[in-house]
Amino acid sequence: MRGRRELLEERLAILMLKSGKQKEIINTEDFQIFSPQICQVLKGETNELTNRLVLKAEIEQIEEKDLKPEIQNCLKEIRKLNTKKRLDQISQQIGKAETEQDSSKVQELLQEFTKTLDKLN
Repeated sequence: MRGRRELLEERLAILMLKSGKQKEIINTEDFQIFSPQICQVLKGETNELTNRLVLKAEIEQIEEKDLKPEIQNCLKEIRKLNTKKRLDQISQQIGKAETEQDSSKVQELLQEFTKTLDKLN
């Protein structure tokens, strides 16, 4: 069973293929948060996944005016999932630093956690 992130990335790729305007909407930083397979699709590399998504894009029923808002919504949700994942990683590092009684590391991580949390809001 595929997870939410995979479904969002696939939906985003389908919408991007339908619009043909990747460079206008997705910035270079965003490519770092996508799976390698989706990056290949968005960069125009041909493979089995690309072929399958191109076919889905051809049958996708969405009006041109709705493409950009839908793409932006998918991007927002993927970024949100990425931020939550990073918060989880930081939380684990905080726990480890507390176990090791490294108070300076805990403070540093707490600041990073707060900064990352602000991105979520």
